[in-house]
Amino acid sequence: MTQLDEVIADSPYELADGTFWMARSEDRGADPGAVWGNFNDGLENTRVIASTEPPAEEGNFYGPLRAFRLRVSKPFAAPGFLAAACTAVADRGIAVLVISTFTYDYVFVRAERIADAEAALRERGFHASA
Repeated sequence: MTQLDEVIADSPYELADGTFWMARSEDRGADPGAVWGNFNDGLENTRVIASTEPPAEEGNFYGPLRAFRLRVSKPFAAPGFLAAACTAVADRGIAVLVISTFTYDYVFVRAERIADAEAALRERGFHASA
């Protein structure tokens, strides 16, 4: 077993609660309550909106999405961890959108493909948290 395989085996995932939409927004101000995350790279503002319905105020959006929360057992010590998850899902023809924090990687997929994406993660060695 490689070091990467060991980290994957020690890093459970869970399905994040809710349905999400990614929305490009010109507004760089305060976030409304439904905004789960707001990311600004200086070129554009992207909001992750938790909602079962498409965002009414946003013109450019993608969804509905579901997300896996991968808890990385050794942050910054497992080169290829996120690539392994994304490749497993992509090999099934499923596009991903990814957001990472210090300890977690969030892999967003189209809601209707969530079961296929989970099967791909399990086949790669990822496991659901208990």
